Amino acid sequence: MSLTPRFPSAPPLVVFLVVAFGLAWGVEALVLVVGGVPLASTAGSATLAAVMFAPALASLAVTRLVTGGDWRERVGLGLGSGPAVLARNSLIGLSTVVTVTAAATVLGAATGWFRLDLTGLSGARFVMARSGTAGHGLGPREFVLLALVQALLASITLSAALALGEECGWRGWLLPHLMTRGRIQAHLITGVLWGAWHAPLIIKGYEYGPETNPVLGIGLFILFCVGLGTFLGWLRLRSGSVIPSAVAHGAVNAWTVIPVLLGSSDQSVHNLTAPMVGLPVVLVWGAVAIAVLGPWRRGAPLSTHLRAATRRVGAG
Repeated sequence: MSLTPRFPSAPPLVVFLVVAFGLAWGVEALVLVVGGVPLASTAGSATLAAVMFAPALASLAVTRLVTGGDWRERVGLGLGSGPAVLARNSLIGLSTVVTVTAAATVLGAATGWFRLDLTGLSGARFVMARSGTAGHGLGPREFVLLALVQALLASITLSAALALGEECGWRGWLLPHLMTRGRIQAHLITGVLWGAWHAPLIIKGYEYGPETNPVLGIGLFILFCVGLGTFLGWLRLRSGSVIPSAVAHGAVNAWTVIPVLLGSSDQSVHNLTAPMVGLPVVLVWGAVAIAVLGPWRRGAPLSTHLRAATRRVGAG
């Protein structure tokens, strides 16, 4: 659906950021702070799911109010360069996330930052006890296998659908809009803004726990988002579609629990050195970002679809 802008003189980037940050931070403040709803509660989880769509709504607001045009085309909500390219890049995204999760877990164990317990699976036993699964005829090994299957399915279904709310904004609209500033700068700025957008949740104790210094937590999470976001942006640009980015983003969210199940239960798993969002995975995603965005790739051609989309967004 093509939209006619109502305020064509308004700065698109400012409008996007005001809506994306305003909606998310406003809802989080109202529900989690004023309402006192715990993050781990059902209402807290629903709030986290709802705010994931704030960036998509921000991109829609920019299209409707400022730039005009077809919103779905602007954010890459389609097949992009074709079904085969979309499927291939979605598979690349999913497999890379699984590989990075495994590599970060191994790195954490090798450096002593994270303790594995592959024999006793005390982490899985702990999660089973907390979830009420223990005593229902399911052993820890079966529980881990079931979690792996669930993570795989969630990566391409519910988790990907929720991640699409963020991806339509960050990689769908913002990244192509910033490409006129330069390729590396566009990825860097997008990643920093994406990470900063999570700041209230990290202050509240999400990701690293309430005992972690929030400044350190926010800083590390921004680095995490720059590395991961560069890879998600790379998928978006080379496919011409935001869907592979959503699949990979959904996979990150779905596979976060796996290191917890394989780790020792007598450690803090949500801290600055854990392999889920801590230093190990930050380092691995940083290496991936360098690999896909290094100076030796400057001459890599972009698809005709991407160039056309970038010109359209830049013109807006």
